[in-house]
Amino acid sequence: MKYLFVLAVIFSVITETQVTAQSVLQNKGNTDTVFSHVSMHDTRLVFRPLIANPFEARVGTMYQADDNKLRLDIGNTIDLIRIAPNIWIGADFYTFTRLRSEGNFKFPVETSDYFFGLNASTSPMRIGSLPHPLAFRLRLAHISSHMVDGLADKTGKISPLPFVYSREFADFTAAMCMRWWRPYIGIQYIWATQPRSPERFMPSIGFDFEHPITKRMYIHGGIDCKAVGINGVFSGQIAGQTGFLFYNDNNTATALNAYWFSGRSMHGMFFAQNDTYFAIGLQVMF
Repeated sequence: MKYLFVLAVIFSVITETQVTAQSVLQNKGNTDTVFSHVSMHDTRLVFRPLIANPFEARVGTMYQADDNKLRLDIGNTIDLIRIAPNIWIGADFYTFTRLRSEGNFKFPVETSDYFFGLNASTSPMRIGSLPHPLAFRLRLAHISSHMVDGLADKTGKISPLPFVYSREFADFTAAMCMRWWRPYIGIQYIWATQPRSPERFMPSIGFDFEHPITKRMYIHGGIDCKAVGINGVFSGQIAGQTGFLFYNDNNTATALNAYWFSGRSMHGMFFAQNDTYFAIGLQVMF
């Protein structure tokens, strides 16, 4: 309950700064004047997940061609309660898992990360003289990471050795909602972490795009860039995604994507290591 109170207070302050309110929601607020343009899938969330950000709820898988690994993402983000005309409270629950491909449809699981928390998001709204409306999202979340038996050798020994990895953090994103583009900036503040070597602030910047090819097929993608600090030394983490998005019946969508990742690993058990890979995959949205 205290998370809900904190989210409500912060976003009430944000809405007080709104100079010109814009009614941009049909159902939950999307029109073809902002990035959340009219389509079958738009009413699912007020603040649509950042396309390339690795730390977003997804349902899908990708094959990492450079290192013969797979990633399997299972989870969802959902809006739950409308607490003001422009503000919704929601929840995030998902895992992202790394597997190894061994042929014959065998995929030993090496590590799995668990993400859950609450979020508050706003519909796009006009502020001052800015040419496009802004949307905001705040997440309060926990993430933990665990070694799995797919890393064990024939004797049952796991290498590298597992350790306790967890963090609690606040993640804030401000996005400018253009018709087909959505540039954004964000900051993550980690207030509790094990181990203690990660830096507490993680800034990010990026953009999403989505444009129709036919009524049901879109091209979409994005780039997400973060500065990840460990023991006072910051390095870049860059994630890119692009592909074709197909809007299905029953307000669902399917995407065929290409991915690129370079920088500090997104998996907590390997947070101090660097990953670089190209991947192709499938994502389902509902």
